[in-house]
Amino acid sequence: MQVAKLWAVLALVGCVDPADDPDKDGESNGSEDTDTDSGTGSDCSVHLTDVNPADGAVGVYYRDPLVLSFDGDGTAADIRVTDSAGADVATTEAWQDGNVQVWVYAELAGASAYDLAVTIEGCDYATGFSTSDIGTPLTIAPGDLEGRSFAFALNEANISTPSIIEGFDDDYFTQPLLFMVTQADNATVTLLGAPGEGTSGSYTQVADEPTWDFPAADFTELPYFVTYSDYIELSYRGTPIPIYGFSFEGVFSSDGTAIEAGTVGGLVDTREMYAFLGLPENPEAICDYASGFGVYCEECPDGYEYCLTVVGEDITAPYQADLTLVAVE
Repeated sequence: MQVAKLWAVLALVGCVDPADDPDKDGESNGSEDTDTDSGTGSDCSVHLTDVNPADGAVGVYYRDPLVLSFDGDGTAADIRVTDSAGADVATTEAWQDGNVQVWVYAELAGASAYDLAVTIEGCDYATGFSTSDIGTPLTIAPGDLEGRSFAFALNEANISTPSIIEGFDDDYFTQPLLFMVTQADNATVTLLGAPGEGTSGSYTQVADEPTWDFPAADFTELPYFVTYSDYIELSYRGTPIPIYGFSFEGVFSSDGTAIEAGTVGGLVDTREMYAFLGLPENPEAICDYASGFGVYCEECPDGYEYCLTVVGEDITAPYQADLTLVAVE
């Protein structure tokens, strides 16, 4: 699951097809054509044809589903995931595309090895893979995260939705998003967000700009979290960028020195963004540009069709030891 550029103009959840982009941290995690049977039943009528992650893949993001494809209805398949000790891992299956593809959501852990075994109509398949370090348990108490601030450099993000935004100049995507943990325990985590300025290692909060309050989010899957805000507003070179239904998810590193695999998303109002295309005032400029690639604007909350759903992924936000955010109304 990975992203880059428009999101930053937009200052930035949503979702990405995990079969298209299943690796959060960019390491090897390709798919594998599996058109031969191992073991018995080579005359079975339905075969497993593709597995993602591929056999031997490393650096797999622990929250990504395993994506299996068949050349027919695969719902009769027995799918089993086991850990390095041979113990079964709990899984949930979500069948797609007329039951020829299934997304298997397994309760994996970071920095671990797993085996996948599939049997259908007597045909047996087996692959193995290992996850990246992202998602390893915290080595600090959740409460030790309180007061820590993290900075997202948006121009280092990837844009998955809509991908045509990748073409925007990185010069527009330089404003960082700052987040501070205000409360954390084994049940919930609460964040305060703010627009930032500066460069890596020297970020500051933009003075007098309103901060963003996020309600307490579920932290029972720590170190993973996801939180939401109904509305935030960013500014790029004096251009306001309203974002509705802003979502933010990520995974705290085990020592609390970064938020990894960060994803941000929301409904972005593009009507003031004509300057990014070097055009005179035209609220439809971005929508017209996107429509040329088959991407169409949708209704903003005020009923005008100037908004785009944007998702930015694969963001790492390092801990800023000398930064403390201050709430601004």
